[in-house]
Amino acid sequence: MADFPAGATRFPGRPTPAAGESLQSWLRRYAWMFGTSYGQFISALDLTPQQRRSVSSWRCRLPDAPAARLEEQTGVERALLQSMTLERYDRRLIEIRGDGTIARKYWARGSGSRYCPKCVAEDGGAFQNVWQLATTYLCLRHHVVLIDGCQDCHLIHFTQRPTTDVFDPRFCANRRTGEGACGGYLPGHHAEPVAADSPLVRAQHYIDGLARLADAATAKAMLLNLEGVMHGVRKGASVEEVADHAGLEAGDIRGLQPSSERGQPPNSALDYGALAAWAADLVTASEEDVRPDFRKLVLNYDWADLHEHSSTGLGSPDHLGSRWSPNLAPSTRGRLLRAVDDQLTLKQRIQHATAATAPTRAAAAPFIAPAIWPEWAVALDAGGAYNESAFRLAMSAALALVSTGDAHSGSNVKYQPYKEALRPELFATAEVLTDQLRLLTALAPRITPTAKNAINYTQRAHAIFRHQLLPASAWKRIADRVGVHAGGATRTLMARRYAYARMTGSHGSAYPDSWSRARADDANLYGAFCLSMTRELQEEIDVYLRHYFSVAKLKGPVVSAPAVDLLSSPRLPGRALSDIDVAKMHDLLNGGERRIGFLANALDRSEMHVRAAADAFPRSAAAASSSPSNLQRSRGQRPRSRTAA
Repeated sequence: MADFPAGATRFPGRPTPAAGESLQSWLRRYAWMFGTSYGQFISALDLTPQQRRSVSSWRCRLPDAPAARLEEQTGVERALLQSMTLERYDRRLIEIRGDGTIARKYWARGSGSRYCPKCVAEDGGAFQNVWQLATTYLCLRHHVVLIDGCQDCHLIHFTQRPTTDVFDPRFCANRRTGEGACGGYLPGHHAEPVAADSPLVRAQHYIDGLARLADAATAKAMLLNLEGVMHGVRKGASVEEVADHAGLEAGDIRGLQPSSERGQPPNSALDYGALAAWAADLVTASEEDVRPDFRKLVLNYDWADLHEHSSTGLGSPDHLGSRWSPNLAPSTRGRLLRAVDDQLTLKQRIQHATAATAPTRAAAAPFIAPAIWPEWAVALDAGGAYNESAFRLAMSAALALVSTGDAHSGSNVKYQPYKEALRPELFATAEVLTDQLRLLTALAPRITPTAKNAINYTQRAHAIFRHQLLPASAWKRIADRVGVHAGGATRTLMARRYAYARMTGSHGSAYPDSWSRARADDANLYGAFCLSMTRELQEEIDVYLRHYFSVAKLKGPVVSAPAVDLLSSPRLPGRALSDIDVAKMHDLLNGGERRIGFLANALDRSEMHVRAAADAFPRSAAAASSSPSNLQRSRGQRPRSRTAA
């Protein structure tokens, strides 16, 4: 070893920085070359007291002033010294705060370093800069998994503060409280080898490529997208599935075991790598190849325990994507939604262009207004082929069945006439909207036979502002006649919304603002009410609505939909509404099942199909009253929760 030149303005000799070595690793090796401690070496540098106190922050960023002093005393160019810090990855793979520390955003490591024992041996104790990043879990030089911590003391290898201890950088300098340095020989530790064609290797190459992108914002967006997919993998796949995809054993990824907190970032190299291996394939492989994986992960997503009437449905497309990550790239979000296209409503499919055989933008941009949703449109949501022909058929039928009159002035109802509901902002220009309406008008005569049954839904939607719909007294009389519990104000409100949706052909969220409960469980309560509907109760509500129509001077039947055989197309795409196991659906409903996600899975139909079928083919009150859950209620017992069961 050379004698330490304390007080020298230029140190004689220096260790050559290894390719990719971190600055602090090089400084420790520099101190070892002179047989001195890291602390004494830093003291010998021509630095101010404040600069010496900030040496630990050089891990992330080396300011210009100390960089200039290091250049002068070591002979190494300032630009090279500053490139040996983590600043080169700032706003790409990490975010560095103003105080020189790493922000613990997303899945970043705040401190510590992994290591490859073979690299440490070959490079004289040099530690790579990238080993400090959570995104680096593999040594591509030796095709081994990086070691998370010393295998002797089992502590993470931290960047040491300047101390008076003299130590060889190839040995572990970690200390436990009240003990000396560990002294474990790092090159002698075992690193798990991986095959050159392993998914772990492919994913590490993909991540390393992000760090080399010219545009930092693109690199950051792509990393956040990858980690969002990794989160979806962790929440939607079993440990065995994750391990199998990465070519590992389930026991190798202990941090992803069911007993671990699944919302926490993966800490070990293998845990991170196993998730990245699957996620990288999901975002880079052809969509056709990964669509089954996306579908399985979405449908098996591990949501929190829900009470009896909570919905386990997918939710809106925006909600579905945000569960994985709000940072998903549009292309990945599109893959995710297209994988579960059959679970989305027609409106969502058109708006988000999720259908595998989607028509052109000009034809697909408008959607059917909720107030004109005929029951046969379920066929377009039940997993069948979706194309421009099917879309035009649905739109032309809708146009023939609804008024396009002006909105009622001063109304505060969540209903808009068809022309307004076409959402012109989805079109490039107003002229395109006009052309589209002209096209649909020209197509309307194809289903002229249904025009005689047309209902003025606009008039019905505005009638409630002149005549009160289903007051509490009327609902109580209906409930008493059928023999069901009328409940309080909330159940009365649910019944009023159901009657409104039935007479206006709208969906469950279309109602006046004054009918809103402004509660998080509102949709779940309404969904449970609809699924509990019986044939007798529905008939009594229709009797009331016919009387209401007479008072409000409204015309037409309560509900109306064109018969399938009246449509010009010889065959509708997808399944007919009746193509569902009605008996099984009734058995589940009679047993007290109200979770729409569970019902859809058990009946192998989309959620929309199940909801529409439950309304079109309601169960009988006699069967419902004889179910175990209802017998318990009649005896004053609390029905057993299906979740608890």
